[in-house]
Amino acid sequence: MAATLPVLLVSINLIGHAQMGDRDESETPNVVIQWDNAALQGVRDSKIGSPMVALALAIVHTCIYAA
Repeated sequence: MAATLPVLLVSINLIGHAQMGDRDESETPNVVIQWDNAALQGVRDSKIGSPMVALALAIVHTCIYAA
């Protein structure tokens, strides 16, 4: 469980830097897409194992749903 904390912290820090893809600069992505991109970037940066990735993404998406 402690290994998910760095992923979540990195995800929170990267929300403002979520990748925009092929979108026009005037078009902002949905907030869920921003959170998802941030969480995935946090997973890429942390290099944790698959079970912890699944748990971290489940926690992030549960928080998104609850919000």
